[in-house]
Amino acid sequence: MLPVIDSGAGLAGARWQEFKRDAGQFTGLLTSPGSELIIKGLACEGAVARLRALVGRTRLHRQYRTTRRLAVLGLPVVPARALLSASVSGVPHVLLVMDRAQGPTLLDFLARITESNHIGARAQHRVADAAGRLVARVVAKGLFNRDHKPSNIIVTDVGDDQTPASLGIIDAVDFRKVTPTLVFAAPTRMLASMIIEPTGVGVRLRHALMRRALRAYLDESWHLASRSDADSDEAMDRTWEHQSARAFWQSIGERVVRHGDPTPRVNPLAT
Repeated sequence: MLPVIDSGAGLAGARWQEFKRDAGQFTGLLTSPGSELIIKGLACEGAVARLRALVGRTRLHRQYRTTRRLAVLGLPVVPARALLSASVSGVPHVLLVMDRAQGPTLLDFLARITESNHIGARAQHRVADAAGRLVARVVAKGLFNRDHKPSNIIVTDVGDDQTPASLGIIDAVDFRKVTPTLVFAAPTRMLASMIIEPTGVGVRLRHALMRRALRAYLDESWHLASRSDADSDEAMDRTWEHQSARAFWQSIGERVVRHGDPTPRVNPLAT
């Protein structure tokens, strides 16, 4: 069982800014001198919900465990500091405390591209490249994210001509193991999620950026798979790349169509 700290006080003097509230859950920013923390809360109303919190079976417990696991695996994830129990307006809650990562979400970054021309083409391609490589790195660890949407990823650095862009995972609640039957479907789902959410909030993705992300995924997958071989610097086979790109592109398109209406219940750009 994870350590759950009973904390019903100690927040006096801090400034609270709520970002999102939906179906018994909320997310906000707690600011105090020298500290900025993201707080995610989950209401535990009713006997079943309280029992799940007691035995560590809530979504926030799962996110806490997964976040720590991803960090151990060397994947870029925003650290989870603590898991707390507290009373919020008289209702028992589980609270997840995370560091606030600096930078826009990937969805915010993509929206800025749509709204203006202030983000250079090279920066756009560096971020698209990093997005594709992140998918490859996650899958190489035997995992995939069922909710790999851009609002769950943060752009910590856009990089420059000598340095690649850096991304971080800010919501790890829906990570699962890649089974043998999901070797192709897992990355397809993750790549499709990065198209579905922006489309649902009116952000038009540049075709060139989508293809850049796919090629980066294939390139990173190739090199990660070849590192166990004697020649780890072997260039990606072009025939394999073209065949794989066609197969993935078709599968991604089919998944986007099957998803149906991409409009989210809560628009993350409005928070």
